[in-house]
Amino acid sequence: MNNPAGSCKNCGATLTAQDLMGTHCRYCQAALPHQVAAAQQVALVNQVMAQHGVPPPYGGPGPAQQGPYGAPGPYGQPYGQPYGQPYGYNAAQDRAMKNAGKIIILAVVLPIALTVIIGAAVAILLMAR
Repeated sequence: MNNPAGSCKNCGATLTAQDLMGTHCRYCQAALPHQVAAAQQVALVNQVMAQHGVPPPYGGPGPAQQGPYGAPGPYGQPYGQPYGQPYGYNAAQDRAMKNAGKIIILAVVLPIALTVIIGAAVAILLMAR
């Protein structure tokens, strides 16, 4: 049976463009095929992301963390992670960011300080003549 794009595959009712923007047929309440396909794709993407340890977008809960004997950590926190730290917190990344900040400050302040010192020395030498 070949259904046109604007009809329900369950009851055969003709659907308007506004009906197709919804999630269910307004006559029989069956899920529309494009909505079912989209939901399946979202589930597949979330499953693949969870397998690779990537948290889902939009602040949803991260992949299940397992503690001893397969039990989850308290309040969904993985074991060994202090309370109050956001999901994915990494102390090594935090240290690296602090070190990068120090390096940037040195890269800016050191040349300016050397320029001032050299300029002062040149000024003193010129005034002494």
